[in-house]
Amino acid sequence: MLRESVLNFTGDRLLEIYRNERGDYHPDAFKVFEEELARRGIDTAARVKADEQSEFAAACADAAVKNLNRDDFVPLGHPFLKADAVVANTILHDSKVPYAIVKHDLTQIEQADTVLPSSVFGIVPVATQIEAFNVMVYKDALTAARTLIEEHFGIDKNYCGGLYGGFYVLRQSNFIDRLKTFNFNDVTMSDGAASEPVEVGLSKEERAAIVKLSGTLMKEAEDIEEEQERIVFFYDSLEGIMKKMKQESPLLTRTEFLAIIEMCQIYCEDERYDPALNSVAESILDFFLG
Repeated sequence: MLRESVLNFTGDRLLEIYRNERGDYHPDAFKVFEEELARRGIDTAARVKADEQSEFAAACADAAVKNLNRDDFVPLGHPFLKADAVVANTILHDSKVPYAIVKHDLTQIEQADTVLPSSVFGIVPVATQIEAFNVMVYKDALTAARTLIEEHFGIDKNYCGGLYGGFYVLRQSNFIDRLKTFNFNDVTMSDGAASEPVEVGLSKEERAAIVKLSGTLMKEAEDIEEEQERIVFFYDSLEGIMKKMKQESPLLTRTEFLAIIEMCQIYCEDERYDPALNSVAESILDFFLG
């Protein structure tokens, strides 16, 4: 289905995917784009180099005007977890605020009982190490940056056991932003871990919503792939998930968790999407990313 869809892509769109969106696609799907570029005789190396040179020249000119250096940048005040840092980057990317996202050193958590809340998995122990990221902002634009960020994030001083004095946490109403920016390549696991069953607690309403949306995706997968220019990677898991939802406390594998996330990602802005799925998806994201 994807092979048929790419025939309608413009050369510029294919190059954009090749250069900027590699991480959004499974390697097998990305290979389809590479093969189509080759079939059209588009020299990807030359085109990408030319684009990069143009952007580099523009960046140099911009930097010369601003004459900024490292000391001109200050942190927003609180760090972000990995998934939320992706959302923050998306928010600031199109603004005129100069910024950079930097990674904290991995920090050991001494409290053995430090936990993250989860409506699906109950109480989930935080990994012994947490990746935290700071958004560094040009000091004269600090107020503007905070205004932009705090439209979407609140400050939770008790999050992750109070580590770093608190984190910026995405407001519930903006969870869809986090869901849409989730990258499946951020999750790495062995084949054994992928198939290991995990018991989850889902309400009757949540199980019904999963069954309904799974059935919808099974019927519409081909159209979705064509319209959204994406592959439904976890299609083969949907039928099994629907069967397991007959149980009050189903055993789901990590692969099935990702199938639920993919399904929510596809339909989160569709009028048929049940908001009850937000708590399920949020718990799964926390399970994988912390």
